[in-house]
Amino acid sequence: MKLDHIVVASDLTPAAEHCYPHAAYLASSAGHALITLLHVQPDAANPPGAVPVEDIPYAITSDANTLRLEGADRVETAIKIGDATTEVNRFVESASVDLVIVAKHSGPIARALKLGSTAKRIMRTSSVPVLVVHKTDGPPQPPAHFVLGVDHTERSDRLIDEVMSLAQALAGKVTLVTVAEPGADPKELVDALEAKRAAYPDQETDARVVPSKNIEAALRQTAVEVEASMIAVAASGKGLLDRLLVGSTSDELADEAAIPVLVMPDEQDEE
Repeated sequence: MKLDHIVVASDLTPAAEHCYPHAAYLASSAGHALITLLHVQPDAANPPGAVPVEDIPYAITSDANTLRLEGADRVETAIKIGDATTEVNRFVESASVDLVIVAKHSGPIARALKLGSTAKRIMRTSSVPVLVVHKTDGPPQPPAHFVLGVDHTERSDRLIDEVMSLAQALAGKVTLVTVAEPGADPKELVDALEAKRAAYPDQETDARVVPSKNIEAALRQTAVEVEASMIAVAASGKGLLDRLLVGSTSDELADEAAIPVLVMPDEQDEE
């Protein structure tokens, strides 16, 4: 997974600051990648909860300095006006971006109602991987340890390639996890996972088959058990419209996971 240019999509509120240590860690570990701190100001002059228009230049400069203090040595800023999801995706396409990092604003009411958010809309529509950081997530604790959901599809194999290369750049570890439906042949799944692990002999990798009807809960529980620092999943294999309407495992993880979630785009959504 190439990391030459990382975008941190920030609303410049305190919750967004939880993204900055993760962005700096990834940028410095991947060879001093460029970080663009991107703020999208809504069309409304001062919508509720937003940074006042007159404070934006100071706020984005201050946050860029915070990124530098976290260890990022190449930081730029950009301000756009309009719909956040649309403007972030436009910037991604125009600036050769490799990863978008967003903060997930959540609370008990939002979780109970499964409300959408800008972070989830970006996650669902981005053409590049998106790292969702929760405001309760602590700073990164090297070495990185990824729990990687594997469903033995082509999109899952692409995810493995990307995460393995990122783990190598971070000198981290990967735990491959297949969540088995009741009645599935565990030996067949174990053999398939072992074959995938063997394809990366230079990468420290573990493999587990976890029986469960709930993929999202099984991945979260495994992450706790192995003390992972990140969960990686492919975006839903459904079409984009279906994902926008009914969500996916990645949506559930974005709501419930206690650690950052890396979501890889599904190539069919780009067609």
